[in-house]
Amino acid sequence: MIHRIMPYKVISNQALGPRRFLRDKVSIRFDPPISLTLASISGFGQDGPYHKRPGFDQIIQGMSGLMSVTGHPGTPYVRTGIAVADLVTGQMCAQGVLLTLFERERSGIGQWVQVSLLETLINLMDFQAVRYLNEKEMPLQVGNDHAARMPTGVYQTADGEVTICAAADAMWRKLCAQIGREDLVSNQLFAEQAGRSKNRVALNVELESVLRTQDTAYWVRKLNKAGVACGPVYTVEQMFGDEQVEHLQVVRAVDHATLGKKFVLGQPIRLSAATPIDNKPAPTRGEHSVDILKEMGLSEEAVAHLQREQVF
Repeated sequence: MIHRIMPYKVISNQALGPRRFLRDKVSIRFDPPISLTLASISGFGQDGPYHKRPGFDQIIQGMSGLMSVTGHPGTPYVRTGIAVADLVTGQMCAQGVLLTLFERERSGIGQWVQVSLLETLINLMDFQAVRYLNEKEMPLQVGNDHAARMPTGVYQTADGEVTICAAADAMWRKLCAQIGREDLVSNQLFAEQAGRSKNRVALNVELESVLRTQDTAYWVRKLNKAGVACGPVYTVEQMFGDEQVEHLQVVRAVDHATLGKKFVLGQPIRLSAATPIDNKPAPTRGEHSVDILKEMGLSEEAVAHLQREQVF
């Protein structure tokens, strides 16, 4: 069976990955070289002091430092509203599989792709982590503000909130002009990016004093027309009702054999010469096993034998 699946790929979501599958990782790589591609997703990696620990998104958000920079200043650390480590680690794994499949076209040799939740989320800490490494700046909670570039944040309007990103000097000047506060451009506290970041509390007070005079829709129209990046802050219900979201057709309806009609999210990747097929439900466990085994060259008798032995 192992030799049958060598031209294919195997995805493993276990702490010990394919060691349980092929006994020894050396045989996977070099002795002898084979074309099988294996991919393992773990919490902490395939070796090291934590490699046997159970790893979940919640735990990794805490250990990666992400929770420490999430939330308003001085408040308890909080997790993000989605399972970001789980989601992005899966995407990283998919990228790794694609890389090794391309490499296999050249070398004919498969590889073991290893991705961990911890490494992925540390990688996503990006400039926050690099600031600490190079400048010894300890990243802190800054609420809805950007950690280093202002004004970037959420501001109260007459009827709700608007989110604005006008940190670049040119956009900063446009923002000041559109809200009638050109004086802020020449104010020494806010003239330079470093000053705007350092004096963010005072800056936000000045901006919000004007933004509160009109409703969110007014500012979204006015600022976007002038080239200032801004938008409303939606609930999930409001997001699905947005005209651009409706235009993009992000929702797909699927008919499930046992659950009936359900709505799912479409793929966000669009290709110029291909139409995505994302209106089918996820397969049930083992639904495609027979078809896959036959595609691999197994006979009807061999497949039936595997079924009798409860291999799948």
